[in-house]
Amino acid sequence: MNVNEFYKSHLGNRYNSGRGWNDSKFGYQCVAGFKRFLEVVGIKPMWTPTGYASGYWEKKDELGLYKYFVYITNPKDFRDGDWVIWPYGSKSHPISHIAMYYQGKSFGQNQLSNNPSFTLISTNFNDAYGALRPKVFIKNEWVLDSIGWRYCDKNKHWARNEWQLIDNKWYFFGDDWYMKKGWQYIGNHWYFLDKVNGNMVTGWIRESGKIYYLDEDGRMLKGDVNVPASFNDKGQLNIIEHY
Repeated sequence: MNVNEFYKSHLGNRYNSGRGWNDSKFGYQCVAGFKRFLEVVGIKPMWTPTGYASGYWEKKDELGLYKYFVYITNPKDFRDGDWVIWPYGSKSHPISHIAMYYQGKSFGQNQLSNNPSFTLISTNFNDAYGALRPKVFIKNEWVLDSIGWRYCDKNKHWARNEWQLIDNKWYFFGDDWYMKKGWQYIGNHWYFLDKVNGNMVTGWIRESGKIYYLDEDGRMLKGDVNVPASFNDKGQLNIIEHY
């Protein structure tokens, strides 16, 4: 199921699961709407440890949400399908809230409204904690968070401990899932990955004042070897500068 299908199939419907799954005591609350989403995409529904929607953000690592979601902290980066979470005491949602971002609005259940069903309403996203981006909606794209860049391919495989050829450039992703930069020792060879973009570098380079040669596979060469070289019109060796 994609984002649009979830929206169309849930608009106007309501789910009463309260703070615990199958617990109807607390009504058609926003938490029940989120747990409905978890159920639909095949994630075991979980309640919020604090009793408020904000607990999903405050206890996200303890709940293991990183297994299923990417954390987005800048409201400008929110996109359709992200589940936005507001803290308790926020101006927009004083008792906290969780709802899906959809077409610039909030899509979810609203316990205190006259219509607690899944509805699409305008709201302020700037005072939210952040958003949970479902990995099930991510494929063939780069994802940036507070640590660095990760990549999910067209088969929804997250790159880890491997090289990935992306737009005709090679990148390496470590055991922590993140794209690496600079000097990296991989498979008994040294490689240099661009310090800004992370792509594998080949040929002659000057890095930290020293000159190195990286073969066509990106491996740093050592010892006495024959390597190609090119020179500019001043007779100087063409070198990629890395500082």
